[in-house]
Amino acid sequence: MGEKSPLNNKGEEMNIDEDSCKFVSKNPHSFSTKYGVMGLTLGKELKTKLDKYCADRDIIKSKLIKSLIEEYLNQKDI
Repeated sequence: MGEKSPLNNKGEEMNIDEDSCKFVSKNPHSFSTKYGVMGLTLGKELKTKLDKYCADRDIIKSKLIKSLIEEYLNQKDI
């Protein structure tokens, strides 16, 4: 920790609690480990927001999520 948080498109910090994102190692031979396939549990409110945002802009949810991850990691210099 101690790194500066990445900025969103408005120049504001993306406040992501990295500790809440920790995970347990899985089977090294699983599809998710080999190909990066994963499931997300968003909860009702976040799913509703994501559905509306993507529907309003005709955006594919998985591509938006992938873009957000790429942007976050690029800003972290990973």
